[in-house]
Amino acid sequence: MNTSISVSDDGNGFETKMSKTGAGLKNMTFRAEKINAQLQINSVLNQGTTIQLTY
Repeated sequence: MNTSISVSDDGNGFETKMSKTGAGLKNMTFRAEKINAQLQINSVLNQGTTIQLTY
């Protein structure tokens, strides 16, 4: 059985391929890997972001 948690907003969004500064996304990815979970980050400029963790 899988558990999935999803968080979305309708904010500014960001370019996921260009976001290399800061530690937030790196930390989330690292922590997901540590528990063998999958982390998906989808963001569209001026439309918002959705982050989904499936474990």
